[in-house]
Amino acid sequence: MPEKQAESTTGLRVLAMLMAVVLWGFVGISQHHLMLEVAQRRFAIGIEIKHAPPTMRLQLEPALAEVLVEGAAKEVGHLSDADLSAFVDLRFRYPLAERIPIHVSVPGGMRYQVSPEYAKAIVIPDLRVDDGDRK
Repeated sequence: MPEKQAESTTGLRVLAMLMAVVLWGFVGISQHHLMLEVAQRRFAIGIEIKHAPPTMRLQLEPALAEVLVEGAAKEVGHLSDADLSAFVDLRFRYPLAERIPIHVSVPGGMRYQVSPEYAKAIVIPDLRVDDGDRK
């Protein structure tokens, strides 16, 4: 009798293991499917200037960059303008280059395209009149 009971529990263990593997596979596939849903969104982001010379007033042309973000649909759906940033870095751009690359910061795991890819920094002249120049 104990041998027959051991055989029946072995069969139940094998059946339970098969059911667990099937359930694990089903959950894994449905989770993988959710991750595969890709979405895209466009944002118009103001371009910041980083490391500008303190004595220069600069303006960027263009002032906005269009950023196309692509990633998991669930994550892209929750994005806002505040989650992204676009900037030009002038640290090593003396004298100012004609074309300065626009860099974009997006949350991890997402891809992006930026348009245009370059900006131009324009020096704004200081139009204030010095009192020492007047006589």
